[in-house]
Amino acid sequence: EGAGKKAEESTQQYGLAFGGPIIRDKLHFFVTYEAKDYIVPKFLAAPSAVVEAQPLPSWITSYYGPTSQPFKQEVYFGKLSWSANESNLFELSAKYRDEVGMLDVGGTRTESAATALVNDETRIDLRHQFTSMNWLNDAHITYEESAYNPSAVVSGPAIYYTVITPNQSNPNNNTRVLWTGAGTNNQDKGQKGWALQDDLTWFGWEGHTLKMGAKYK
Repeated sequence: EGAGKKAEESTQQYGLAFGGPIIRDKLHFFVTYEAKDYIVPKFLAAPSAVVEAQPLPSWITSYYGPTSQPFKQEVYFGKLSWSANESNLFELSAKYRDEVGMLDVGGTRTESAATALVNDETRIDLRHQFTSMNWLNDAHITYEESAYNPSAVVSGPAIYYTVITPNQSNPNNNTRVLWTGAGTNNQDKGQKGWALQDDLTWFGWEGHTLKMGAKYK
């Protein structure tokens, strides 16, 4: 089935970066933007063993053929760097990532039974770096928040169509040939919170480097 059809396919990646001094030799900024925009070709069809064993009704095979699975990701990043003096550097950075798209398309699952992807993450980090002749101290205060919330594309019941394909181990083996109606993947996951980290490095012992640190999250 699906003769003459062609699944849509597209791959786009783009981005930009920009930075420079705000106060020469003291305060600098840097920002980036990156994006991915994909449309991945998929194909709907029954397992080959079922097709070889028996013909399927046309109202089922009419669903078969090429289909597509979209995905889009956007990432934003920005950073301010302040050199207070030769020993002290402060950095404030922020990152935001957003993903949307469709999962679980193809095989015997139609687009209506697919999963809508929603995945995003935010991270803000304040860093202080202190250096002396023999010491380096690197401290961070970080806030992170992320969410993973896939959901069914449509609401309603999931509808499975199966056929019996007997085999020696299971004479009543049921094989799914079509999944339409709604999908069943609904999740609400996420986390957020603060983190503190401090790492200390000592270079004063000739030929050796000593490191120690602690992190709370």
